[in-house]
Amino acid sequence: MKAVTIVVLLVIACAIINYMRSGHYSGPLPRVLPFLGGDKLGFHDIAGIICIGIAAWGLMRLFRNRDED
Repeated sequence: MKAVTIVVLLVIACAIINYMRSGHYSGPLPRVLPFLGGDKLGFHDIAGIICIGIAAWGLMRLFRNRDED
């Protein structure tokens, strides 16, 4: 069940990223997310990836089973 949840979340995230890159979304969000700014890969893209990784790691620690400790 956990693998299915991860796959569904990845598909939804890819669909949202594809929608934002297509040009139909005119808000400021694509400029602050990694790889959606339209410029070359820069410091802010790398920092955004690190922040997303830290957030995912924190969520995994919050939702893991307490019996494992």
